[in-house]
Amino acid sequence: MRYILSIVLLCCHLFVIGQDKENLVEKRKENLKKIKEITDILRKTKKDQFSYLDQLKAINQQMFKRRDLLENLKAELIVLDEEIDETNVIIRALERDLTGLKDEYKLMLYHASKNADGFQRLSFLLSSQSFNQFLSRVSYMNQYHEARQNQINQINKVKVLLDEKRQKFANQKEEQEELLQTEQKQSQELSGLRKQKGILIKELRKKEDALRQELLVEKKNSKELSALIVNNVNESIEVVSEPTTSQKTPQLNPEAAAASLTFEKSKGKLIWPVAEGFISSKFGRQPHPVFEHLVSENIGIDIRTNPGETVKAVFGGKVIAVTKVPAMNYLVMVQHGSYFTVYARLKRVDVKQNDQIKAGDGIGKVFTNEQNVSELQFQVWKNDNKLNPEDWLIK
Repeated sequence: MRYILSIVLLCCHLFVIGQDKENLVEKRKENLKKIKEITDILRKTKKDQFSYLDQLKAINQQMFKRRDLLENLKAELIVLDEEIDETNVIIRALERDLTGLKDEYKLMLYHASKNADGFQRLSFLLSSQSFNQFLSRVSYMNQYHEARQNQINQINKVKVLLDEKRQKFANQKEEQEELLQTEQKQSQELSGLRKQKGILIKELRKKEDALRQELLVEKKNSKELSALIVNNVNESIEVVSEPTTSQKTPQLNPEAAAASLTFEKSKGKLIWPVAEGFISSKFGRQPHPVFEHLVSENIGIDIRTNPGETVKAVFGGKVIAVTKVPAMNYLVMVQHGSYFTVYARLKRVDVKQNDQIKAGDGIGKVFTNEQNVSELQFQVWKNDNKLNPEDWLIK
């Protein structure tokens, strides 16, 4: 019974802990992969050519990922501590079971030794008062023999399981040590990034006027780009007036309506437009990383990537615009019914207007600016309403 209870303990509690640990390990792997990706992208570019602001954006992203990784490591250590404690409990329970089984077996051997003489066993059988009693005593002796054999088998099973648990305990302690070392290393990396960030902020504080002027230019370019996109939307979708109001609504043909529905169902599942990269500037109103009173407006997201990276369509559709715009170099706009995706800051375009393309098809190559930053501007629109692209891309 004790042996069975130990097995139940093992299966139930460790299964729950194992599920939590599996999720945390998977998240840690994803974080480490993303940190390596960011580091590789920055390593492939000449840092001395970066503007202070571009460096700060990269450092902020690295810090965010490393903080997330540290929290994940702490959670992993908590789960591992629970797992180690539980393994310890099971080891002690199995040791008690093994001692009990051995004691029981010793007692059985003692009784068996007292009746080991063949004459005594024969006398025991022949002294039966009836044939039924004789059969009962034969059955008892057979059962007793089987019980001794079962006891040996059970002792061996508990020994094997105990050895497994002791080995698992040793592996867990080794894993715990490795996690602690990883946590310490990531803490040191994060500390180094904080120092770099402090130096950059000091330099940027000297350039407030120039940064304010840059934001004004960005705002003007963003407004012109929005107007261009809305104009392309209006040309691509037939707009009709409501009979009872002055409001206008887009009119979709059946094929475009089906494309819209398919695109809507892909929210949160769209592939990324580049194979490697990280979001350096988020969607919407964003406070300046140094001067909080300075606010920028991003109609999409900026994705920092490798120089010469191929830009891919996130979803199948029709290319409705290929043009060059101020501060964005080449731009490609793809229609998906009443939805549109925009890919800007391309140095080369590999598609032309009216092309039908599929998800994953190459659109062009990302542009690298004078500061040696390779950054894609990616946008998602529904008719003339801009949406947050992060909500649409797969996490």
